[in-house]
Amino acid sequence: MSWFEGRTFSDVVAEAEDYDPDKRTGTSVEELGRVLIRYVVDQHHNTPRKELGGETAREAYLNLIKKYPVWGSPDADKLRTVFGFEIKRVLTRGGIRFLNIQYRSCALHEHFLTVGRVEVICRVHSANIGAISVRIGKEWLTAPGPKQFDGVDAETWIEAEAAVRAKMKATEQFITGPILDIEAQAEIARKRARIEDSPIPRKAQQGEGLGGRQPEVGHSGGR
Repeated sequence: MSWFEGRTFSDVVAEAEDYDPDKRTGTSVEELGRVLIRYVVDQHHNTPRKELGGETAREAYLNLIKKYPVWGSPDADKLRTVFGFEIKRVLTRGGIRFLNIQYRSCALHEHFLTVGRVEVICRVHSANIGAISVRIGKEWLTAPGPKQFDGVDAETWIEAEAAVRAKMKATEQFITGPILDIEAQAEIARKRARIEDSPIPRKAQQGEGLGGRQPEVGHSGGR
């Protein structure tokens, strides 16, 4: 850090009274990050260390991984177990529903056929909603969702769903507006032509609005 201007030093004593770090700042966060990586990877890792018997950090790493292989990064199930949170959902014939996403598996469906609709404990990782874990007894079953959700975080999906809902609402209003306008114009035309009767409401056509009864046909009482 001593190579860069704009440092605040360890305390006010080390910093000169007439030294204004804000005015002397000339390095961006991106530039500083790139320099730090270059320093660690190229300088620090390739400098011999007495703590390592004269080896560099890179040499020590290459020698040790021959004896002790490096573990791979945790898979999605392990990440969900460690960083996920628990929720309760009702198991249905269609599986488990979370954030309007349906999660299902063969094992989960077999459990439903055995116990029916029951409340189960699920574990969800908000950083990846491609699958959830469902606890059945002492075991956790993985229930995948649609493939397009694999690797998608919950926040991204919530925002996307909200955008879709807003678009659908706008489309509905766009369609409803002309219909109401047409009905209003039809009413004006009927009044202008002095047409007293009006079209039969749809509910009446379906038997509603008539006391719940369908009009009788062929029983006019002799009239």
